[in-house]
Amino acid sequence: MEGITIRRSTIADAAALNSRLLATWSNPPFGHTAWEFWHKDALLHPNTDFAVLAEETATGRIVGSCISRFRGSDFLPEHAEDLSLSEDQKVLVGWDKYSKDEQANINSFMQRFSLNYQQGAREVLENGYLPPGRPYLYVRQMGVDEAFQGKGLGGMLLKMILEEATRRGCAVQLESWGKGKAFYRKYGATEAGNVYPLNFNGEKEAAQSCMVWYAS
Repeated sequence: MEGITIRRSTIADAAALNSRLLATWSNPPFGHTAWEFWHKDALLHPNTDFAVLAEETATGRIVGSCISRFRGSDFLPEHAEDLSLSEDQKVLVGWDKYSKDEQANINSFMQRFSLNYQQGAREVLENGYLPPGRPYLYVRQMGVDEAFQGKGLGGMLLKMILEEATRRGCAVQLESWGKGKAFYRKYGATEAGNVYPLNFNGEKEAAQSCMVWYAS
């Protein structure tokens, strides 16, 4: 697309990605700092996880993104999130720059997210939506700014994820409400069943469609 650059995301993009996500969300649960940390954590493992973004070439403004986490053949639901940080990783995320209260809030936030990811992964495996031991990329977040929707940008981002999955020989798991299902079907994903995400109170929310893509 003219005027748009698609590239792999890095941890240096976390703040900008967070600003884009929360641009229309003035009061997110646990606050902006916790969500920015979520983005840092999502981009902390470039050797395994895979994330891409779309930015305006002239301004560098991010207008779309897709973030996935790799789950290998030995993956277990209780390992959906590794909340521990090595000393090097603490430096990368700027852990010591957060106040003690912010650190406590971030830990609580990430633990809630971890329970949600564990619940979803458990449903996928227990219901046979993916074969046991099959490595896959789990797409945790995908979105395109409203002004750029319907122009093929989402497809460009998703194709990069699918190409990476093909290169690795793994599947892709996607989740969607409503119109997202037709979009994913267009690129070869099929509906496997439903998963029920947990809200921040640990309660099940409305069903999401679990969709799976395999390299042909």
